Amino acid sequence: MTRSGPLRRKSGESRKNSTAPGKLRSAEQTSTGLKRTPIRRNARMKATNPDRRAKTYARNYGTRGAAVRALGCLAGPHCCGDIQAAHSIARGMGGAKGDRRDLVPLCWSHHNEAGERGTTQRTEFEAFYGLDLQAEAARIAEQLDGEGHE
Repeated sequence: MTRSGPLRRKSGESRKNSTAPGKLRSAEQTSTGLKRTPIRRNARMKATNPDRRAKTYARNYGTRGAAVRALGCLAGPHCCGDIQAAHSIARGMGGAKGDRRDLVPLCWSHHNEAGERGTTQRTEFEAFYGLDLQAEAARIAEQLDGEGHE
C-alpha cells in the first residue's frame, strides 16, 4: 500500500496534543508513563571511592608512614613545613604501586624539590644535598623492621 499524499491529522485531533519530532511528550502521554527528566541530587557525588583510597594508602604506607613522618627531614635541619613520607623511587604520575619500604622523611618543600614525577630531578636533588635516597630508605626500613612496623 502506498500513500498518495502527505500524512494528515484526523479531524478530532488538535495541534496542541501533537509533538514536534525530537521533543518529549508529557508524562501522561509517554508510553511508559514515566517522566523523563535528569536526576537531581541533593548532595554532591564523591570524587573518589573512600574505601579504595584507604586500601591504597594502607598498601603504600601502612604503619610505616606515621613512623617515617616522626623522623626529621633528611635534606637538612632548617626545614619548613610538615614532614612527609616520600618514596625514594619516583612513582611517576601518581602510580599506586609504591613500596612502603622505600619511604624517606622529607619536608614538603624538599619533597616538592625532589620531584615525584621525574628521575632527572631526583638525581639532581640527591647530588645537591649529598644524599642517596634509596640507601637511606633501606637504612630506615631496617630500623623500622627492628621496631616491628609493617
